[in-house]
Amino acid sequence: MINLSPKRRRKKKSKKPLFFIFLIICVVLVFAAFKTNYISKPNLAVISNYYEKYAHRCTIKQIDTEDLETATFSIQMLKSNDLVKFNQSLMLINQEHLLNNDFVPDIINYKDTGVELNRCMHDSFSSLSKKITNEFSTPLYVSSSYRTKKDQQEVLQTHKDTATDVGASEHQAGLALDVYVKYYSGKSFIKSDAGKYVNSSCWEDGFIIRYPRGKSAVTGIDYEPWHIRYIGIPHSEVIFKNDLTLEEYVEKLEIGSFYKIGNYIVTRQKIGDTILLPNHFLECIISPDNMGNYIATIEI
Repeated sequence: MINLSPKRRRKKKSKKPLFFIFLIICVVLVFAAFKTNYISKPNLAVISNYYEKYAHRCTIKQIDTEDLETATFSIQMLKSNDLVKFNQSLMLINQEHLLNNDFVPDIINYKDTGVELNRCMHDSFSSLSKKITNEFSTPLYVSSSYRTKKDQQEVLQTHKDTATDVGASEHQAGLALDVYVKYYSGKSFIKSDAGKYVNSSCWEDGFIIRYPRGKSAVTGIDYEPWHIRYIGIPHSEVIFKNDLTLEEYVEKLEIGSFYKIGNYIVTRQKIGDTILLPNHFLECIISPDNMGNYIATIEI
């Protein structure tokens, strides 16, 4: 018989009590974190809203011209067609693509308020403004809209760190608005419920946050939650739901190609006396892109 030493006979101590003590400590710490808001509590309404907006991204699909019944239309003829509108909604304006010295914006007075803006956004801004008033019981104010060259020069002298050069500002085309609500303007606009709504839902009325968060390397301008830019449907939906900037979106539209976006066909073509379009459509909006091309948005 082999005699085991007392050391060999000794049973190993169980580590279970230590594990349970550690688990209890973790539970207590997590509970305390929730109570002190170090960890945000899940908001089912926010999660549901996020799912509805982002679960299905708005797709843009290139299509073959052979799959379309197209015809060549003269620009002169289209300008007399009631189904066709020419506007300036899709102009890319930045430091690389300046407005021409002879550019004339299509400016109107918004409901006799003294706010001057591009004609193409009038109805859309009216819709967005009404939504803000109805949802949040506060008007959506405009701190800056259309600016002349002289106005932009004065802004540049006053705000050298944030203002763009003359010719590089969308305000000179009347296509951008700086908006705010009472007590919340500038960077603090996003802290208001109305500001959050504008930043997440203005695309429904054809607007985008022109200088979104995290895209300054593309736009050259830091996040401006108050600066909205009109481009129209369906472009605003594509840009918002695919986290694009206007620069990135226009770059995706190859010259001479056709794209299907929901019930719309979009094509970008060189500016000339004629343009290739589908034979049949409900409405067609044609805008220069400020790069020597037209972008046509055709509802089918």
